[in-house]
Amino acid sequence: MKQLKKVMFGFFCFSFMTTAVASDFDIVGIKLGMNFEEVQEALLKHGARPESIQQQQQFFQYSDGSELHKTEPFLHKVIAAKDVMGEKGRDQENFSVYFLAPPEESKVVAIIRNINTRNNPTTKGQYMSALKDKYGEPQTIGGRLVWWFPEGKQSCFAANNLVMMPDVDQIMGNIFLSSGKRYFLDRFQNTKLTSIDDCAGYMVYVMGSLQPDAPANSVSATMIDAPTWVKANLKSMEWVEELQTQATEARLGASSKPTL
Repeated sequence: MKQLKKVMFGFFCFSFMTTAVASDFDIVGIKLGMNFEEVQEALLKHGARPESIQQQQQFFQYSDGSELHKTEPFLHKVIAAKDVMGEKGRDQENFSVYFLAPPEESKVVAIIRNINTRNNPTTKGQYMSALKDKYGEPQTIGGRLVWWFPEGKQSCFAANNLVMMPDVDQIMGNIFLSSGKRYFLDRFQNTKLTSIDDCAGYMVYVMGSLQPDAPANSVSATMIDAPTWVKANLKSMEWVEELQTQATEARLGASSKPTL
């Protein structure tokens, strides 16, 4: 079940058009904006076990003032795994791929890849060199390697904060100022922002301390299109609110006058 927080609109506007995604950015072939079939193909090509590829569903819930209703289930996340047995144990990779909720089309909006290598891991220096060759020079924030996209956009978050969890409520809470359960959509934690359209998506690699000669035993990669997810979430709020209004009107229209 997915619950939606209230928002407060100020006197401002922003575009609901999908944020442009830099096609250069992918995680083992998985890109933001892909559909399920494309993600499944990329995972299988990478060597994920077919039986490990599983879909997880969610739904929205709303009330007509008397009874609870829920939307049809929709794809929220795909999980998958790849593992290879070696002399020192099993090398493992785990994936979590997140999708936009209705009424937007179901497209990838966030990707997480966790890698644990026991057998002959590359060094962190080799890993960083390969990342720079593929994605360009990163920004280093708190020992994490960060790439922003598209070019010309800025961080959605204040200071050096980064939301690493693929949770749209957490992302919104770190972008907008709020009061209780209400967001102020014209007031940003990052005071340099004037619109959600100013925000960048980001990819982050974490491998602990960045000592070049140390083995890269544990590596995690996270890619999130934060502005697209926020705008889609606002559309979901409007959609569910309209469903609630329709359900309430239907209930009131079907009620009969009391016998006095």
